[in-house]
Amino acid sequence: MTQPNDFFTTESLLTFGGATLATFFVPNALQAALQWNPRWLGLAVAEFICFAVVGNAWWLGAATSPFQVVVAFINGCLVYCSAMGITSIGADATGVSGAKGTPLPKDDGEKAERSFLTPWV
Repeated sequence: MTQPNDFFTTESLLTFGGATLATFFVPNALQAALQWNPRWLGLAVAEFICFAVVGNAWWLGAATSPFQVVVAFINGCLVYCSAMGITSIGADATGVSGAKGTPLPKDDGEKAERSFLTPWV
């Protein structure tokens, strides 16, 4: 069995699993490194990846239609929801993060500190 040379490749990133993992890791890495993780970042990453697939097909001369842009948007929403589900695994119904037992951030106008794996919902 040969060892893979790359963790992510262009081909793996263009799969559903690869796009979902990238959407999961990028916002969480930015949160851990820079303390910056707005709620919309995961959606922006997912949409960027899915629109890049359509853009790549267009760039390579493959037949693209305007409807593929709509499908890319819907796929971006699916990828985002899947990554959002991964972040919600550690939270229980009381709104407490399972990893640290800290309350989840609320949308009450105050900027709540979010930790790694804080649910996006």
